[in-house]
Amino acid sequence: MKVHFKDIENINKENDGSWGTFLYNGEKFTGEVYDTLDNKINWIFDVKNGLQNGIEKTYQEGSDVLEQITENKDNMQFGVSKEFDEKGNLQSVSVVWNNKFLKTIFLRGSKPIKKEESYDIYEGKYPEKIIRLLNLTDNDLIKYNFEGQL
Repeated sequence: MKVHFKDIENINKENDGSWGTFLYNGEKFTGEVYDTLDNKINWIFDVKNGLQNGIEKTYQEGSDVLEQITENKDNMQFGVSKEFDEKGNLQSVSVVWNNKFLKTIFLRGSKPIKKEESYDIYEGKYPEKIIRLLNLTDNDLIKYNFEGQL
């Protein structure tokens, strides 16, 4: 099921900055939520059992050009996030865990120009998926294909 954002209710009892629980007709929603600008989809994301889980895409204002694509788990960025310029060229790719950017590769054209890392792989607190992503080569991370609903 695909529902416009304006038709979704959300409840945030924690006031933790996340969206809270997405409801549709009083029930926890499962499906795709989208928003529009000038009758074009500018944001679309997966929701499972009331929480943002899966792929989220935002588009450049007034166009079909992707601005960002991100993996989410339980209303948090969790996995890989890619950002694009106004022409759709990849600008950065990141590994994100609970909205914290652990590793980011910045690109100019298709070439990496800078890398930022802010994690200690030996801390042992990262989930298996995040460790696997952090261990990818820069090239494999840049080429990463998203798995998910959308």
